[in-house]
Amino acid sequence: MRLNNLLKIGVVIVQLSFFDLALRAQFLNVDFGTGTNSAKVGFAATGQSINDYWNLYSRDDGVGGYRIFGAVSNLKWADGTVSAVGLTVTNAPGAWQNGTADPMYNDYLYPFNGGNIAVTVTNLPVGSYDLYLYGHGGPGVDTANSVFQVVSGTSDHGTKATTTTSGWTSPVWQEGQQYVVFRDVGVINVGSSVTITVFPGGSGQAYISGIQIKARSPAGPFTNGSFESPALTPGESVNLPAGSTTALTGWTVGSTGLVSFANGPALGVNPVDGSQHIGFNGQTFGTTVGQVYTVSFYLGRNGPGSGTMSLLAEVASSSGAALASLAAVAPNSPGYGQVQRFNFAATTTNSTLRFTDTSSATIAVDVLLDNVSVVPVSQCIAPPTGLVAWWAGGGNANDSIGNYPGTFTGGLSFVPGIVGQGFDFNGIDSQISFGPPLVLNLCWQNGLLAVMQAFSPCDWRTVR
Repeated sequence: MRLNNLLKIGVVIVQLSFFDLALRAQFLNVDFGTGTNSAKVGFAATGQSINDYWNLYSRDDGVGGYRIFGAVSNLKWADGTVSAVGLTVTNAPGAWQNGTADPMYNDYLYPFNGGNIAVTVTNLPVGSYDLYLYGHGGPGVDTANSVFQVVSGTSDHGTKATTTTSGWTSPVWQEGQQYVVFRDVGVINVGSSVTITVFPGGSGQAYISGIQIKARSPAGPFTNGSFESPALTPGESVNLPAGSTTALTGWTVGSTGLVSFANGPALGVNPVDGSQHIGFNGQTFGTTVGQVYTVSFYLGRNGPGSGTMSLLAEVASSSGAALASLAAVAPNSPGYGQVQRFNFAATTTNSTLRFTDTSSATIAVDVLLDNVSVVPVSQCIAPPTGLVAWWAGGGNANDSIGNYPGTFTGGLSFVPGIVGQGFDFNGIDSQISFGPPLVLNLCWQNGLLAVMQAFSPCDWRTVR
């Protein structure tokens, strides 16, 4: 893609979605009731097949009593395979039926002495989920609804309530009647839990009948990073309409500035990959929460004009929170430079990659962009629980946990590492400063640089 700098180039955005294909099989059903096995099989408001398996959380303790606190481990997925997922339930020793036909929805649990019911789901794989929550008391009491709250990590997804009208008795599943849905609930860290709190509804009592946990569906990969679609005739160059979502496959053109799209050399500069390139672009894409991705692209320039040609590449979450960025500078002479890379860790199921022209030159010179890619980074180990900081070395000194960003000075560069990129210290003047208030020991163990908190004894060395 070529940017014509007769006008200041604006912003182009692209959206993509990446999900772990292993999430396809992750669908979990839990029935709340009595006895030892659930009578429910197959679909509720959602599901995978008519044979879907339903786990049972029973209020019965097995010796004639009722559990104020209980736990179930190794819940089964809907296909019957055993998982590491578990749950605990607090303050739900009561059980009754509301008279509806569905065996899961008909049975419900409630507190004997009022108050809230707390359900904690543990060991869900890192990812994003939709939670379907069912609950209504009765029989014959429209106001016996349920009010649910979902909290995952530090993210409070608010409260939602089932109906206080007669709609709760309908044999047709309707969101907001028999059940509510909390969408895009992220499990960001390994070992994190999701807490569901059931508050008293219109009748002054809390009720829960069932839960379905559905991994969000995988979406397509990053597309058209080399700008080969649509195909132009050799030598053709077109200006893309501002704001268009169709003119360039997979990309959304920015609403300001001029963006042009060319097949073949742009003033003598050939594309890095394929036959087409663009001066500027952006895309929004779906991402797997907790997954680390590498963004890479080539930046170039053409034309006889002088001055610095540059752009800012930024990735943000769907809420607009900045995840990572890279200020990239094009070569001083016409042509493309080395590949530019940086990493980001997704915190939502959609992320936006944005390129913004920051060039100081605007006369007789263009900035070029080609061969953009966003790929998941293979992780050699799962991040441990309680991780304080993580400097991945993905083209910057950012802390992926977000607490302690670093700054680097001297001749520090980035090279391919075991996973993604790594820091390359020149042995002379390169260094990274992480700053207070975190107190860390940097030490060498088994040939690797380890980061210890506080007073872990180790072989001290200066990291330069």
